[in-house]
Amino acid sequence: MKTYPCNSPQATAHLVSLAMLADASYHPKEVSALDQARAFERLGLSREEFLEIARDSFTALMARLRRPGPYGLLELEELDAVIDAVQDTAQRRLAFDLVMALLPADGQVRGSELALARRLMERWAPSLEGVPTTMH
Repeated sequence: MKTYPCNSPQATAHLVSLAMLADASYHPKEVSALDQARAFERLGLSREEFLEIARDSFTALMARLRRPGPYGLLELEELDAVIDAVQDTAQRRLAFDLVMALLPADGQVRGSELALARRLMERWAPSLEGVPTTMH
């Protein structure tokens, strides 16, 4: 899987895109939810740049044809590596807010999506103090 420089807009977008793909599917309503949350502007990326990162992530995940586990198509170590690429508190808060905005967008929140959100809370608890943990 492609890696991005630590704390870069691309690293944050990568994490958000993995949340979008955690259920091993993509729904246009998830991108619409990101549009409504002004995600691309807030990330400092164009919509096209974000979608390219999401496509790269999806391609890498699907190329392995692995049976989905607790974190969807990701192994825990892979997820943690992507999480670790976002160290800045403001970027963590932004990523978490965008993840919470997109998870319910397709009308269902699956176990793999909840597991990913829980993992963010576990790893980033101090950074997320005061951030609402309910879905939009």
